[in-house]
This record gives sequence, C-alpha cells and structure tokens, in this order.
Amino acid sequence: MHETHPSIVKSPLQSNKLVYSSVGLGPDCVSTFEELKLKKTYSYILYKLSDDKKTIIVEKTGDPQVTYEDFASSLPETECRYAVFDFNYEIDATEGKR
Repeated sequence: MHETHPSIVKSPLQSNKLVYSSVGLGPDCVSTFEELKLKKTYSYILYKLSDDKKTIIVEKTGDPQVTYEDFASSLPETECRYAVFDFNYEIDATEGKR
C-alpha cells in the first residue's frame, strides 16, 4: 500500500484543515478561488494568515483587468502571503488563448 508523505497535500481544497497543521481555511477561501477559476471574477487572490495565526483568510482580490505588474506591486515587501494569479496565455495562433 502506497502512503502519502505527511507533508504532501493532494489538494488544499479537499479539507478545511491543512494536513498536519492546526491552521484552518477561512469560510470564503474556497468560494473566492472557485469564483476566480470558474467565473473569472478576479485576476488574483491574496491570502494571509489571520492575526491569531489560526486561519488563512482572503486579504484582497484583483479585478479581471488587473495586470501581473499590478498584482506583484500589491504584495507586501516584508510579509508572507499565499497568492493565486489567473493569467491568459497563448500556445500558438491556432489554439487560441487560455
């Protein structure tokens, strides 16, 4: 039987708790990510650790027209953040944008 190493998380969306951690996900973390992924409501999401260090929460979202440079400039210089950026790319002209 193959066991997963305790530090490997298959998907952060599978549970409200991170594997082997007492840090939980805030109630809007998953729904905000799904809005970015499925509805393209946001171009990015910044997550941070709550002040009590017990929960990851949504700190900020970016409108769909926000550029990567805008996203990068919104990151704090001296504090840690979790971030998701949804970017468009083109494989070649016949494949179109993704």
